[in-house]
Amino acid sequence: MLGPSRWAQPAAASQQPAVSSARRPTAWTLRRPVQQLSPCPVTHNDNARANLVNVCGSSGSIPSSNSQTKFSPTAVRILSGSSAGSASRPAGLILPPGVRSAPVAATAAAAEVVASVGSSPAPEASRPAADYRGHGLDGPILWLGNQRVHSLSERGREVMQSMSNWAGKELPRYLKSAERSWQPADLLPDSASPDFYDQVAALRAASANLPNDYLVVLVGDMVTEEALPSYMNMLNTLDETRDETGASDTPWAHWTRHWTAEENRHGDVLNKYLYLSGRVDMHSVESTIQRLIGRGLDPKLENNPYLCFVYTSFQERATRISHGNTARLAQYHGDLPLAKLTGLIASDEARHEAAYTAIVAEIFERDPDGAMLAFADMMRKVRSQAEVGRQHTKQLVLVL
Repeated sequence: MLGPSRWAQPAAASQQPAVSSARRPTAWTLRRPVQQLSPCPVTHNDNARANLVNVCGSSGSIPSSNSQTKFSPTAVRILSGSSAGSASRPAGLILPPGVRSAPVAATAAAAEVVASVGSSPAPEASRPAADYRGHGLDGPILWLGNQRVHSLSERGREVMQSMSNWAGKELPRYLKSAERSWQPADLLPDSASPDFYDQVAALRAASANLPNDYLVVLVGDMVTEEALPSYMNMLNTLDETRDETGASDTPWAHWTRHWTAEENRHGDVLNKYLYLSGRVDMHSVESTIQRLIGRGLDPKLENNPYLCFVYTSFQERATRISHGNTARLAQYHGDLPLAKLTGLIASDEARHEAAYTAIVAEIFERDPDGAMLAFADMMRKVRSQAEVGRQHTKQLVLVL
C-alpha cells in the first residue's frame, strides 16, 4: 500500500514506547487509559544527504559560483535544502533568464505560468549558460493554485516512454493472478458454514488477548489500506504513465490496475476481521475512512513519475515492515489466524516494494541526475499516510 510511511512498530505488552509530549499526536481515544503508540513517519534525510556528499562535498555545502561544477536551478534548490517543487512563489524571478524558455499552460484557468523573467541578475557574461535540460526533474514551473504541477521535463518524458517495453516485460513478474492469490474469505469465518457462529466465537476469543496499543496500530493499518482509492487516483495523475481511459492497454496502466486489485484485498480482510472481533467501534473507523478519502492525498508529486516512484518504493517498504511487525506480535499474543492474515499482507507488500524499487533502479540507469534529484526531493517531502490521517481524525474509540 502506498499510504505514506506507516505506523510505528508496535511494542510487546511489556514494552512502553517513549513519546515526547512536545510531539505527541492527537490521541486515539480509548475507553480506559493505556500507553499509546505514536505513528511515526519514515524519513531518510540523513541517508539522502549521505548520497549527495559526492555532489556537494564533505561539508554538505553547495559549490561556490567559482566552482567548475554546473547545477540547474532545481538542483541548487534541492542541494541547499529546499524542495524542488514547493518553493515559495516570489512576485518576480523564479529562474535565471535564458536558462529555459517560459512554459505555456494549456489554458489560463488550468495553470498559472511563472515566467523566467524578473529582476535577478543574469549569468555572468564570462561564463556560458549551462544547458539544464538534461534530466527529468527540470520541467517547466507550472502552478495550479498553490501546487506545482507537471514538473516532468522533455528528457523525463523520453525516459518514461523508453521504459514502456521494460515495464511490460518486468513488472508482471511482481504480480499474481486472482487464481493464484489468497482472498479474504480464505482467512475469515465461512458465513455459509453451519458452524459459522462457532468460528466467530473462536476469532473473538483469540482477539480478546490483543492489547490496546496493538489494536490502535492494527486499526491504523486498516484505515491506511482502505484509502486505496486515493492511491490509485494519485498514480493516474502521473504524466506518461497514467491510465488515460480507465482501461488503457499500456504496460503502465496494466500495472496500476493489477497492483490496485491486489491491494484491495488488504483493507477488505482487515476491515472484516476487526468487525468480527467486536473490539473496535466500526462506526468511528468507517467515518475516519470516509473523511480520509474525501480530503484527498497530496504528497507533492507534481504529476512526476520520478517523484512518485521514489515515494512508493519507500512507502511499500514501510507498509511491509508494519504488517510484518503486527504479524509477529499477533503470534506473540496468541492470535494465530491474525498472524497468518497480516503475514500474507506483508508478503504482498514485499513484492510491491520490489517492483517499485526496480522501477526506480531503472530510472537511475537511464537518467541518474534526474533520479538522484528526485530522491533528494522526496526525502524532504515524504510523510506517512498515517500522519495525514491523524491530522483529520477526531477520535477512534476502542470497545474494550
